[in-house]
Amino acid sequence: MEGFEISEYASKLAVDKYKLPVRNEDFLSAELNGKYDLVVMLDTIEHLLNPDLFIEKISKITQPGSGLVITTGDINSLYSKIFGKKWRLIAPPMHIYYYNPCSVTYLLNKFGFDVLSISHPSKYFNLGSAIQYLFKINKSKERIVPIKINLGDVMLVIARKK
Repeated sequence: MEGFEISEYASKLAVDKYKLPVRNEDFLSAELNGKYDLVVMLDTIEHLLNPDLFIEKISKITQPGSGLVITTGDINSLYSKIFGKKWRLIAPPMHIYYYNPCSVTYLLNKFGFDVLSISHPSKYFNLGSAIQYLFKINKSKERIVPIKINLGDVMLVIARKK
């Protein structure tokens, strides 16, 4: 298992605090030995200048049957359509590309992956943080109140190398 992170701060935190094998290196220029059984890109693909180059490299370092897991926003979701330019995931220049089920499937198919499923999972949010933000309440009074919410605007894509 190994990870890649271009942020020196984030990669150092992953290694020092969480003891994870994370390389502070650009994945595209990294020398990789062997084949990988699973590649996971959580909230990553929307930040990449050349996502096609990443998926192409992933295709080259995986063998038939290997898995690819991606999470990213769904620009076709009802939530994104209601909020338009104010949708929470419209975040230029951090988010460069926006995907929908068709576009992410097209990209993955182009580089030899079959999409097995696309779902829109729920996520836990801290209700206390939301209330604090909305009503400008002092942080010291914040309570941790986990609440499961599904806005339907984030896709979980599971794919397999052909």
